[in-house]
Amino acid sequence: MSMHEKLVSAYSSKENDQIIFDLAALLRALTREAARPANTAVI
Repeated sequence: MSMHEKLVSAYSSKENDQIIFDLAALLRALTREAARPANTAVI
């Protein structure tokens, strides 16, 4: 599966899909925060 394909499940629901999207956004934000140089921390 390529990075740009959509995830499809016969058992998915809007609620479950939203949870996955929210978790992906959280992981992306945490990764960016962890990768940020120490001298640019948000105050």
